[in-house]
Amino acid sequence: MAVTIPLISLALVLLIHLIFVNINIGVGLYSFIVRYRSMRDESLEEVARKAFKVLVGSEFVSGVFGTIITVVLAGLWTPLVNIVTTVLFIPLVISLIGIILRLTSIVGFWYTWDVERKGLHLFIGLIMALSGFMIPGGFRYIFALIDYPAGITSLNPISGDIFKALANPIYPPLILHTWFGATSIGFLTLASGFSLMKNPSQVIKNSIKELVLYGSLLVVGQVFIGLWFALTLNTYSPYMASNIFGMFIRNFGGNRISTLSFIIMVVSAALIIIFGFGYLRISLPKNPYILLLGPLAVLSLLAGEISHDLSRYPYMVVTGNEGILMETFVNQLIQIDLSMVLLGLVPILAFFIVFLIIIFKFFLR
Repeated sequence: MAVTIPLISLALVLLIHLIFVNINIGVGLYSFIVRYRSMRDESLEEVARKAFKVLVGSEFVSGVFGTIITVVLAGLWTPLVNIVTTVLFIPLVISLIGIILRLTSIVGFWYTWDVERKGLHLFIGLIMALSGFMIPGGFRYIFALIDYPAGITSLNPISGDIFKALANPIYPPLILHTWFGATSIGFLTLASGFSLMKNPSQVIKNSIKELVLYGSLLVVGQVFIGLWFALTLNTYSPYMASNIFGMFIRNFGGNRISTLSFIIMVVSAALIIIFGFGYLRISLPKNPYILLLGPLAVLSLLAGEISHDLSRYPYMVVTGNEGILMETFVNQLIQIDLSMVLLGLVPILAFFIVFLIIIFKFFLR
């Protein structure tokens, strides 16, 4: 089977999944923080509840597409799954524990909202907030591994050194960039959402300012972590670095889409910083720039992921200046064509759009 269909299928569901995962990580953290502060200031409870509703909606979508990703990987990318689960079993278990804690604590946080034992309620909320960071904490090891296969000693038979895999030098800047990005995307998307409300209360307006401030500061932090990641990638995965940053380091690798996506990511981040701090300096009741902050944050995420992931093409696992072709990791026992893929994806995407419209209208009520 050609690699095009498995690649497009994985890319589509992965990008949608990542949008909502990043949103709900940041929104979950903010919901818990505001709920904790509402114990002293009851007016903040309105903010905490509204943020939590956004969290539930985005968690539902990310969970659905996370399940689809599992099916796509297991069915179409079976050899890759075999390698990853062998070498990265511990990080995957950490992510699985994070998913279990996340889902159960979301339910527990809601149903203990008005109980007398506030300590228990906040403890569950803390688990809810932290478990969101555990999930990418494990899964980002997969991206680090295929960027730089530290710990893989043999593909046939599959064997590896788990300790070398865990010490992958790509991982630290990658996970920090992910955590900062997820928090900023959640904060800025929530700020844009709050700005759409009709006749928002003063506490909502104050929360918008707070979300814009911390979201913009996190983007500034991402700039410095991004430089660290770029230098690390250039050292351990020069093929990817040349495709992403080639025109800037005079070593252009030829993948113009990766470079263009990188430029879009940088421009989006710059606009977030300009619009964000501009809004804080000249705060207007209906500042149009706030509406752009959430979409810009999502655009930056998509552009960054496309730039990073596509820079390894036509390889799936990059080994310095070369790599192992994607075809090696495709399940050749399954034969599907484009019509079969569309038959499965079109209803899913239609349901996804309808669900977003419902959530959007519910949020604005």
